[in-house]
Amino acid sequence: MVATSELNMDPSAEDASPEHERAQVAVEEEFARMVVQVRQSVRERAAALDPSLVPFDFKVFTALWHTQAKPEGRLGLTSTELTALLESDKSMVSRSLKRLEALELLQRTADPTDARAQRITLTELGCKRYREAGPAGKHDLRSKLVTFSIEDLTELARLLHLLNERSFSS
Repeated sequence: MVATSELNMDPSAEDASPEHERAQVAVEEEFARMVVQVRQSVRERAAALDPSLVPFDFKVFTALWHTQAKPEGRLGLTSTELTALLESDKSMVSRSLKRLEALELLQRTADPTDARAQRITLTELGCKRYREAGPAGKHDLRSKLVTFSIEDLTELARLLHLLNERSFSS
């Protein structure tokens, strides 16, 4: 395992050795492969819920599913909370909610603490369809990670955290 201090802290690719450059390209290629596989999995799972759904609808649906699975999430989310959770555009979330509601996969109810807001939850039909769609199948991340050792998982998590901190933090 390489300690954080041992990693090259210079983000400049022009100073990279040919070996370092090849390693960077290999990482980029593997990330690209992974993104394609994730997109395909999301398309398949959205279609399993309903053929008319687009991948973003599935993202909205699963955000509600995972929220409702937590005791504190049983009341659902407002569209504002959902938009913030997904870090998305309010109009995209609104269109997706309309599609999911038209399919009777979610419902809106008055927020008991704010008369101006509505709480969004999955319907019994929505929950049933999600369970019937089954796990993510061949693209399920957990089914892949279970084959790794604890040490490899810990190292992968550490490196991904480091990459996220360097790449995507303000």
